[in-house]
Amino acid sequence: QRSTDALVQTSVPPSPARADGGDEEDEEAVLVLKAKMFQWGEGNSGLQWRDRGVGEARLLRHAKTGVMRLLVKREKTFKVCVNHILEEEMELVANVGCDRSWTYMARVDGSTEHEKLAIRLADADAAAQFKAAFDSARDSNIALRREAASSSAAKPGTCADAGHRLSTGAGDASMSTVREVDELTISSPAEG
Repeated sequence: QRSTDALVQTSVPPSPARADGGDEEDEEAVLVLKAKMFQWGEGNSGLQWRDRGVGEARLLRHAKTGVMRLLVKREKTFKVCVNHILEEEMELVANVGCDRSWTYMARVDGSTEHEKLAIRLADADAAAQFKAAFDSARDSNIALRREAASSSAAKPGTCADAGHRLSTGAGDASMSTVREVDELTISSPAEG
């Protein structure tokens, strides 16, 4: 008689390490909450909130650089809904009429323009917890950026220098340099 144990297989989809969300191996999850993401934009009925997806909202801290980012992947497909580094201009604003939702402006999908996003969490307590962690992470990134700018002062060959060359169009920056600057966020094109 055959053992049924050999026939039983569980089908668990692998969580891809990289699905345009970047490598998560070198990052620590500071906060993980289930959330639904929205983006303000043109829809069938004019300007409206468009659903970007439901999944785990993860605030991730890079182990080497300390840079914080928000990553949300859809529950079943693991496709990226939102993936951005927390920048100085990002301010969570309470969504009108909802105590568990926040709106903010961010660059999405590789755009240079800021888009209005909203995140809705399970309840008011989760929303307050997310705001506290988000603000702390953003402030940490601001401090890291200022520290890096003052210590390196755009020395040739540093990431700050690469960011300066990218923002001014000077030099021949390779894609690896672009990724390095994006990952480290030591210098962004907006800072010049």
